[in-house]
Amino acid sequence: MFEGQCKWDISDFASNEALDLMPGGLFIYHVDDDQFIYVSQNMLDMLGYTEESFRKKFDNRFSELVYYEDREATLSTIVDQVSDDTFDTCIYRIEKADGSLMWVKDEGHLVKIPSGRECFFVTIIDITDLMQKNALYNERRQQEYDSAMHELLTANPNAICAYKLNLTQNTCSDCHGASEFIEKFLDAKTVDEILSRVGLIMMDDYSTKWFVANISREQLLAKYDRGERRVTIAYRRLREAGKPLWVKSFCRMLENPTTHDIEAIIYTIDIDKGYKEENILTKICDEFYDCFGLIGVTSGRVHYYYGENNLIDVDIEQIVSELEVNDVYYCFLEKDGLKKQLNFFYFDEQKEYIIFTQIDMQRKQSEERGTDNRHKYSAIADLLSKAEGERRVRELLDSGRKGGFIVCDIDDFKITNDTFGHRIADRILYNFAAYFGQFFGDDDIVYRLKGDRFAAFVADTDKKDEILLKLNALYEDLSNVRVEGQPDLLITISAGAHIHTDPNETYDDMLRTTENRMWLAKNGGKNNFFIV
Repeated sequence: MFEGQCKWDISDFASNEALDLMPGGLFIYHVDDDQFIYVSQNMLDMLGYTEESFRKKFDNRFSELVYYEDREATLSTIVDQVSDDTFDTCIYRIEKADGSLMWVKDEGHLVKIPSGRECFFVTIIDITDLMQKNALYNERRQQEYDSAMHELLTANPNAICAYKLNLTQNTCSDCHGASEFIEKFLDAKTVDEILSRVGLIMMDDYSTKWFVANISREQLLAKYDRGERRVTIAYRRLREAGKPLWVKSFCRMLENPTTHDIEAIIYTIDIDKGYKEENILTKICDEFYDCFGLIGVTSGRVHYYYGENNLIDVDIEQIVSELEVNDVYYCFLEKDGLKKQLNFFYFDEQKEYIIFTQIDMQRKQSEERGTDNRHKYSAIADLLSKAEGERRVRELLDSGRKGGFIVCDIDDFKITNDTFGHRIADRILYNFAAYFGQFFGDDDIVYRLKGDRFAAFVADTDKKDEILLKLNALYEDLSNVRVEGQPDLLITISAGAHIHTDPNETYDDMLRTTENRMWLAKNGGKNNFFIV
């Protein structure tokens, strides 16, 4: 077949002697018919072929030179690269004369010869040793990864179930610890299907809405891209057919070192008993107490289960002494004149812990008087109340002062309250309020508008850039705020901002404009701010 082709036709290039001096392997082939027009002696020696055996082995065609398992991907890579440039780089295997495979790195240059035909001028180097070392390294990494994933699947013996998802490939595998009902539930072909089934069997509307809005394959991948690796959600679902149960699911996302797919382990635990107990405690506290907690007799450590108070001025030793005779209570007046009562009694006969409760002695009277008896300070983190905050801002506006006005709202607070319970929601509110109050300066007016909505007025500025810097710092710092006892629970806010410069603009106009911008940020995806 190749008789008469004793010499490569390289008249359009350098001499054989010059090309043979180039290091590594070198070959040239026509693009239109895939035929070699030159293969260097160095390359023949690397592969162990003579010129004649090389031609016969690969039918004198470049595509046949590439090992069949790598051929499709290699040719596709070359086409993609030279569509934008005249150079290409790819890695593939070539079968040597002794039957072994050699990994090569291919550096190609697309050139046009005087006849008008296009040729690829290609150099290759042997990277077999490097690829083998990489393969061993990747194998060790994969073994470590597989071991870690298996440990995550089986680590919690109290889990109702644990299963593995491939978010990139949209597939499910490896289920552990599940009952027959859960196994049928998990018998899904795709991640999308299994997550949609979870949403369908939830028993409360707010958890379902939160889940649908925040948990899907695409959203989990987006969270991973943002640097989030863990997701936690509590919700009510069916453990067995017809048996409602409160559970908490934990999601851990990792990148597979071999495939680079993003895979997730999800395991679910039963929190039904704890959830009910927490709700009972919350309802009792809502009805009767301002705060409720325990004091360690030996350590003096205070643990709040509901609300907060400052017990620094309380003499624990005196309380212990008096408790030997009877239960103890103290009445006092807060700064705003409200009468409070603190009650102390032992938790049990062991006398290791003291229970304390705080009662508002004038709660009913205050409720009957309505809004006429408003407080100067909010009950949260010593922030100004709405009435006092608005009064101070109105005074500044009436005196012609300019300023930046910010209104923010905690994202998904009601859903979080219904999903995680009142105690966790309170912690979020207290943590954010304390942070928000400390973020602004002493001359700024910071107050709680209502519920989970807060406002701040930064006086004597008419520059948008100053408020932008403050907002960016606020969001950057807030990403580091964690809720006590819930390290995986992030606090995010939506905010609106407005620069007040018009002396004819009233407080109500300014508040309305700023709140509208806050809603634009919230409707635009949350965890963001809007300023014009």
